[in-house]
Amino acid sequence: MTAGVKGWCPSLYRPMAAGDGLIARIKPMAGRLSAGQTALLAGLAARYGNGRLELTIRANWQVRGLAPEQVPPFIAAAVAGGLAHRDPAVETIRNVLCHPLGGGHLGPRLEAALAAAADLTALPAKFGFVVDDGDAGLGPVPGDIRLVARRPGEAVLALDGADHEAVSADPVADALALARLFLGRRRGARRMRDLVARDGAAALFAAIGLAARPALPAAATLAAIGPVADDAVAFGLPFGQIAAPRLAALAQAAATLGCTAIHLSPWRSLVLAGIAAAPA
Repeated sequence: MTAGVKGWCPSLYRPMAAGDGLIARIKPMAGRLSAGQTALLAGLAARYGNGRLELTIRANWQVRGLAPEQVPPFIAAAVAGGLAHRDPAVETIRNVLCHPLGGGHLGPRLEAALAAAADLTALPAKFGFVVDDGDAGLGPVPGDIRLVARRPGEAVLALDGADHEAVSADPVADALALARLFLGRRRGARRMRDLVARDGAAALFAAIGLAARPALPAAATLAAIGPVADDAVAFGLPFGQIAAPRLAALAQAAATLGCTAIHLSPWRSLVLAGIAAAPA
C-alpha cells in the first residue's frame, strides 16, 4: 500500500493524502450494498477513520481521516465484508457506475467479467463504465464505455465523445472488446474520448463487428429525493457527506423496513430499494 499525493484519485489500495489524513475509496459492487454492508462500512469509518464519509459523483464512498497504520486493517476488513475485490489490480479497474433504479443484471455481469479479464488491468485507473438500465436515464453522466438497456431484448453501446452508438446482442462482451481495442490502439490516448477523436466511433465499432448509428439523445432525468419508484426511496446527503453514526442508523432503519439493497447514485443520494414510501 502506498499513499498518493493530494490531488490523486484515491482508491482502497492507494489512498490519497489530505489535510485530515488519508482518504480511501470504496466502490460498491454494481453500485449497491446491503443494509448490513452499509452498517459495516459505517463501523469501519468510525473505527479506522475520523467517522466522516463522502458519497462521490461517481457513486463511490470515501472514508476520511485514516492514519497510515490503519490502512492495512481497514483494507482487510473491507475485503472480508465484500466491499472490495481482494486483487488490487482488479479493484483499480472496477469503475462501474450503475443506474440506481436499474434492472440489476448488466452491472453484476460486467463486474464479474472485468474481474476475470486479467489483460484489462492495464486500463488507465480512471477508465470507467456506465450501466444505464433504468426506466429513466442517467442523462449525461460521463463514462468511457456506456451500456444502455433501452427495452427488453435491445441494448446499445456508446462511447464518450461520440455522436454514434451501436446495437449489441451481448453488451458486456462487446464492452470488454471495446476496452481491449482501446488498449491495442491507444498510442498515448488516456481515455476513450481521445481514441474517438482520433479514429472515429464508427471505425471503432466496426473493428469489433458492430454497426454504428446516430446516437439518441441522453434521456433527461431528475436527481429526485423522496419516492422515486413504487418500492424505492431516495435520501440525499448534503454535499455528499454523512457521519458514520447517522449512516449506521440509516442502515439499521433500512434493515428494519425490509430494504433489499442500498443503491448509490451519482447525485449523491442513497436509493433504498424494496420499501414503500410511507414507512420510509
